[in-house]
Amino acid sequence: MMRFGDFHTHTVNSDGANTIKEMADTAVELGFYALGITNHAPMPTSGGFYNRQEWLLEIVREVEELRPQYEGKLELFAGIELDINTELDVSPLDYIIEANHFPIAPDGATCVVDWGVDNVHKAVNEHFGGDIYAFIARYFEELSRAGDRGPATVGHFDLINIYNEDDCLFSTKDKRYIDAAFGAIDVLSKKDVIFEINTGALYRGQRTQPYPALPLLKYMKELGCRIILDSDSHSTDMLRGHRMLDALEHAKNAGYKESEIEKYPLLRKK
Repeated sequence: MMRFGDFHTHTVNSDGANTIKEMADTAVELGFYALGITNHAPMPTSGGFYNRQEWLLEIVREVEELRPQYEGKLELFAGIELDINTELDVSPLDYIIEANHFPIAPDGATCVVDWGVDNVHKAVNEHFGGDIYAFIARYFEELSRAGDRGPATVGHFDLINIYNEDDCLFSTKDKRYIDAAFGAIDVLSKKDVIFEINTGALYRGQRTQPYPALPLLKYMKELGCRIILDSDSHSTDMLRGHRMLDALEHAKNAGYKESEIEKYPLLRKK
């Protein structure tokens, strides 16, 4: 049976519920071979609990101090979930996950993707003239910049669908959606990036399949894109309910073989 690593997790240092050590102990309990800590970087309109530069260095130091305790049991890494519109010195980190939670509208306003469906409607109506496909296009256009800062994991590629189960907000079969999503994959496939299969919305009951949706994942496979499995856990309970077997099945349904799933994220050269 496949052993799992998890390289997208959050702790009390941002919006998680548990400490780094508690998450690491749980990963050992689960038989994981590796754990990556990826608290959020500062984001537009985010609260003070997100990682500023000085906090980031404290997390790196804590991970380095904890590593000897897990020697031979668990590899521990210090990463970050870095929003595409956030600038931060990431040189101390082992790797980065790039994501887009806050697209910037043409008028300069900061919009929100995953803070409730009302905020999506507000962004669309106030800053995109009521055109949800224009909002989607902006989201994917910005996310296609992932990898420009160096090797990266692309986090929850189609997060824009978080409230769109059964296409209740917009049609994922609409040409405008397909052109935006597939266009971003075209751009990203030429960079040194890995796409994650992210099970976070499964655990929360928001989605019935992981990110990215199967048609997108199949297109990634066609283009030879690399993938990795992540849970996006924000607590030890969520880590225990990681749904990695669902992610593995999702990958296989897209045509990936188990041997093609990356075991580690793209590490940065220090």
